[in-house]
Amino acid sequence: MSFKKVFFCIGIVLLLCSCLPPDSQKEENPSGGLDVPEGVLLLEEDRTYTLPENAMYALFLCLPQEDQNYGFDGSNETEFSSSDFAKVSLHFTSPRIKGAEFIRDRHSDSLPLLTPKIPGTYENNGNLVHSGDHVFEIGDVWEDVYLYLPESRSADVKCVYITENVYVMIEEDVEYDQEDLDDIKVLVDDFEKVYPRFKEIFGPYSDIDKNGKLIAVFGQWDETVIGYQSTADFFNDEETDGMSNEGDVIYLSLNAVQSPDSYFNELTKIVMVHELQHQVFSANRWIYSQPFDFSMWITEGLSSLAEAYSGRDEIFKKRVCDLAMFFIDVDGDNSLIEWRYDEEQAYSYALSAMFFNYLKARFGEEIIQKIYTCPYNDYRMIEHATGEDFGTLFYDFCMMVVTTGRGLTDDPRYDVKEFYDGSLGFDMSDMLSYCLLLPDLPDYDFNMKPYSLVVFLLNDAGGEISFESEGTRVLGIIV
Repeated sequence: MSFKKVFFCIGIVLLLCSCLPPDSQKEENPSGGLDVPEGVLLLEEDRTYTLPENAMYALFLCLPQEDQNYGFDGSNETEFSSSDFAKVSLHFTSPRIKGAEFIRDRHSDSLPLLTPKIPGTYENNGNLVHSGDHVFEIGDVWEDVYLYLPESRSADVKCVYITENVYVMIEEDVEYDQEDLDDIKVLVDDFEKVYPRFKEIFGPYSDIDKNGKLIAVFGQWDETVIGYQSTADFFNDEETDGMSNEGDVIYLSLNAVQSPDSYFNELTKIVMVHELQHQVFSANRWIYSQPFDFSMWITEGLSSLAEAYSGRDEIFKKRVCDLAMFFIDVDGDNSLIEWRYDEEQAYSYALSAMFFNYLKARFGEEIIQKIYTCPYNDYRMIEHATGEDFGTLFYDFCMMVVTTGRGLTDDPRYDVKEFYDGSLGFDMSDMLSYCLLLPDLPDYDFNMKPYSLVVFLLNDAGGEISFESEGTRVLGIIV
C-alpha cells in the first residue's frame, strides 16, 4: 500500500476620455473581460503611468495562461515548475519616498499551526467502515495507540471523561492535574454545545468504528502544533503498516491546554471543530467516490470556516486577524493553490483562510455544502460550487482586498463588509498598512506564481509606475 503526505494587465489605462465608443474601449481592454470598478487603474505592460492623486495601493496578481491547467492529476498537491512563474520587473519613481522600507518581520516568525506535516493519506481502496472495540468506560486503557508527535510512536491512553459524542483519553505516564482535567472537560462540554450546529453545516463525524462517539486523545507534544487528524485512521491497521487507530480520532496537545501562554490555551477551544472538519471532509470524499488526495488549501480553507462555529467568537476573530497579518505577501511566491511545507507555511494558511472567508461572505454559508458535494478535489470544486470561473473569482478577491470599505464601489464582489466591519476581527485597510512601501529605486524584480498576489503601499506618493513581465499572466491594479 503506497501512501502520500497530506496535511493535507495588462490592462489598458482606465480610459478617462469618454470620446471612445464602448466597443472600442472593450476591444482595447487588456483585463480580458474582467470588470473594473470606477476609480481603479489597470496597468498595461511596458507603459509608464503617472500615479493618480490619492493612490494608496499597487496590487499585482498572477493568473495562468489560457493553456495552463492546474487541475487534479492524481497527486495531492500542486507543484509549480520554474516555467509556471511570471518574472515581474516593476519600475517606480517618486519625489516623496526615499529608500525601501521592509516590514515583513512585523509579527512573530510563525503562527501556531492547527495541522502538522505528517503522513496519513492512502489510496482509496480500503473499507471506510471498520468493526472495532472502541467502547470505553472511565479508567479503561486503550493500548498501543499510534501517535505522530513528537515523533512516530505507540502509547497507551486512558479514558478520563465521557460525553454524548466524545470519549476523552489522556496519554498515560504524562503529568497533569485536576485543573488540567477540568479545563479539558470544559473544552469538550463546549464542543457538545456547538456540535449540532456544526453537523448542520458540515455533516456528522463518520463513526467508522461504529461506537457512536469521537475519540479525543490528548498527548504530550509541542504546544505549537495544537491538534491534528490522520486519514490513516480510515483504514485498517494492516493496510497502513501499523499507522491506523481505526476510529474517529482527533489528536490534541495536552501541552497547549497546560500552556501559560494564553494564546495557545485559547486556541485549544477552536481546534476540535477545525480538526473535525478535516475528518468529516475526508469521509465526504469517500462518499462522493473521490480519492483522499484532495488539495490541502481546500480542506484547510474549510477548516478555517469551521472555526467560526466553535462558539468562541472572540478567539475565532483573533485567529483570523492573526492570519490576516500573514496573507499580505511581498514577493509573490505564495500561491493560493500550492501548499507550503516550509518555514513560511503560515502564508498558505493565511491566504487559504482569507479566500474561503471571502467565498462565504459573498455566496453565503451554503457555499460550504456546495463545495462538499462537488465531484472534484481541486479548484474545480470552487467553480462547481459557485458557478464562476476560478481565475475570475481570484481576480475579484484581489480587487476586494484593495477596494473594500473605502467607498470606491458598492459592488458586492468588491465591497465586502465582513472584511472591515469587525465580523472577522480586522479591517482590511489596517492589514494593508503592513505592505512593502515602494522604494525610490530604478527597479524592483520579483517572481510570481499563478494565483498569487503582491500588494505595495503607495501612500499618495505620486510619481510614475510601469512594469513588464515574462511568462504567466500578470495584472496590475492601482487604487
